[in-house]
Amino acid sequence: YPFYENLPIKFTQEDIEITKKNVKNILEITNDFEIKNVYFYGWDEATGEKLVAQKLVWHAIHQAGGKVFAASYKRNAGNFDLVGDILDLFVCGFYPSREEAERWHSKGHKIVCYANPQGGVEAPDTYR
Repeated sequence: YPFYENLPIKFTQEDIEITKKNVKNILEITNDFEIKNVYFYGWDEATGEKLVAQKLVWHAIHQAGGKVFAASYKRNAGNFDLVGDILDLFVCGFYPSREEAERWHSKGHKIVCYANPQGGVEAPDTYR
C-alpha cells in the first residue's frame, strides 16, 4: 500500500513517551466507565518489517496498561512468528483456521476473523 511508504519505521523516545501518555489518558476515561480492556489498533494489514517496526510502540502501550490489535489479510504472512509474543488480538482476514487460532491461544492471545464473507465490494481501499 502506498499509504505505508510515508510512515516512520523508527520511533523516537519522544514518540514512545507521547504514546504512553495518550494511552494513560484514554485509560483514565475508560476506567470511569469500568472498562477493563482497551485495545489500540496497529497499522492496518502491515506485514514484514512494517509489522515488526510497531513492536516498540506496542511495548509502550502495554507498559501504560493498554492492549494491541491489528489486522492482516494474509493468514500465512508469518504474523505469529513476527509478533505473536506481543499482539494481544490478531484480526485475521478471510476463512478462520483452527491451527492459527491454536497458535495465538498458546500465548494467551485472541484471534478473530473478518471478510468472511467480505461485505460490499472486495476493494478495501473503498472503505478506508
